[in-house]
Amino acid sequence: MAHRDVWGTEPSPSKAPLGRLTAEESALYTALANDAFGASIRLEQELIRWDWALGKLHR
Repeated sequence: MAHRDVWGTEPSPSKAPLGRLTAEESALYTALANDAFGASIRLEQELIRWDWALGKLHR
């Protein structure tokens, strides 16, 4: 949610099963697949702000 301002959309999002996700990751993946945050949401990892990412890594 921290990067909502740079979300885009994916014209044909994948809904393939992903068996190696944690429970939390799986819940998010399911929510995205079910358009819980909007239709076909996509976040390009290159658009994640460095200050935010570095702050998470240094914890």
